[in-house]
Amino acid sequence: MKALTDQQLEIYKEVFPELTKDQIQIAVLLAIGVPEKNIADMRYVTHDTIKKTILLIRKKYDVESKSSLLSVFQVKIFHYFLMTYHVLTNAAIP
Repeated sequence: MKALTDQQLEIYKEVFPELTKDQIQIAVLLAIGVPEKNIADMRYVTHDTIKKTILLIRKKYDVESKSSLLSVFQVKIFHYFLMTYHVLTNAAIP
């Protein structure tokens, strides 16, 4: 199962250039609240594989916990869309 369309993946790749497409897929599923075990089932991999992937992603962002990682995702996504809005509208950023 793909969590994202190819078009969505390309947008997330701009937000998270340091992640692979597979890592982005897993990160999005995790961010929307899908349990790790379900992600593993959806991706046809073991739960250990998902845990290892999440650990690699956490190391890339130098965070200790999944909740901290989710905060990083939120901030990066917010910043990306804020900057995109600014460029498209030439509006001042508050």
